[in-house]
Amino acid sequence: MGQTRASYGSPTSSLVVGSIGLLRWAITAEVLAAVELGLGEPETVQVGDLLLDLRTRRVMRGDEEVCLTRLEFDLLAYLVRSAGRVVGYDELLREVWGYDYTAGSQETIKSCVKRLRWKIEPDPAQPRYLVTVRGVGYRWAIPSTSARFQLETK
Repeated sequence: MGQTRASYGSPTSSLVVGSIGLLRWAITAEVLAAVELGLGEPETVQVGDLLLDLRTRRVMRGDEEVCLTRLEFDLLAYLVRSAGRVVGYDELLREVWGYDYTAGSQETIKSCVKRLRWKIEPDPAQPRYLVTVRGVGYRWAIPSTSARFQLETK
């Protein structure tokens, strides 16, 4: 049997595009339903000895609570929720700080990240969790073997 190839505008390509659209809709509906049931996002995240409780806004390192400012916690929570994805400076400013990018704004973010690393990283000079993507932003890089996400149902 010969292979069929879908070209743009052909009935086959319309079928493929339509199927992808339905699949996206089904995934979106499932995610929205999970969020409505309170299952869409982990409430606690544990990486090594670091435990983040996103609901109570507490961070623990072993048995000790890590004191974070509101902004440090908001930054950490946003990066954790975006785990594995590079988050740009402009997105962080808009979503965490609540304003648009202006000259010098990267330094504001870098300063906050530096303070946060001193508080949560085992070795702030060699960050394992809060990784810099030079010239772009940051990524929360969780080693897959040490991460544990927990969902609590109500």
